[in-house]
Amino acid sequence: MASTRATTIRFRQLISLWITAETGIRTRPRPYAVTMAQALAPDFETGHILGLRDLGTKTAEGANGVTVNTHHERDFLPGQQVNRARIDAEQAGNELYFAVQFRQGQASPDDNLVFTDVATLTRLLKRIQAST
Repeated sequence: MASTRATTIRFRQLISLWITAETGIRTRPRPYAVTMAQALAPDFETGHILGLRDLGTKTAEGANGVTVNTHHERDFLPGQQVNRARIDAEQAGNELYFAVQFRQGQASPDDNLVFTDVATLTRLLKRIQAST
């Protein structure tokens, strides 16, 4: 279990550092465990990569930001992980959510896989279209 925990923490750190290096957005990995008091705090940020809450434009519902979850499990089920990311995003009021899956043997973080659903892809494309 400790090796799984350590690997999960390292993978979150790697993805967080890569996002920061590639985009300039200051992110940080979520600790492996949070306390109940932290989870109930009004400023609690969902997802495994923190610092993306205020990214993007507000919608009529007030939702903004992006939720990113990371996964290092061998038995990765994309649908299940996208559902987890969606639930985290709904709790945070974010309309964009993604699940990042570790790929064994890949040298670069940008070789990992990203999953989402078609509704999120459509919302992302609309944001890109509106900004051009």
